[in-house]
Amino acid sequence: MIKFNGLGAMLEWKYGLVASTKQYKGQMYITEWRHVTIEKPDEYQIGLDMAAYEEYIESIVYKDKRKDEYPDIGDQLDSIIKTLKHIKAGGVDIGTDGDELVAQVDAVKDKYPKTGECEK
Repeated sequence: MIKFNGLGAMLEWKYGLVASTKQYKGQMYITEWRHVTIEKPDEYQIGLDMAAYEEYIESIVYKDKRKDEYPDIGDQLDSIIKTLKHIKAGGVDIGTDGDELVAQVDAVKDKYPKTGECEK
């Protein structure tokens, strides 16, 4: 999951810099501003920036949630190749790339067949 939260992460996202921050009574403060050409934002601007940053994080967090629940990429590819074989067996042209992929996978499986009980 995305772990970039807080004032320091937002400042890096928004301004591309790292500033020293401190939390006091539940509120985050900039203790040291390390940029000479960008003016330190005031509390109002920080509030706007934090809201925009939180909205940005929320807009991309679905990627991690999906990634955590998708099947392993190897399992996904195996399913795709099995589907291509099934389609081809039904008389449908799967194209040159599909034929080559299936042939390459079959060649590897023929070269290294499953043996014993540890098949994964």
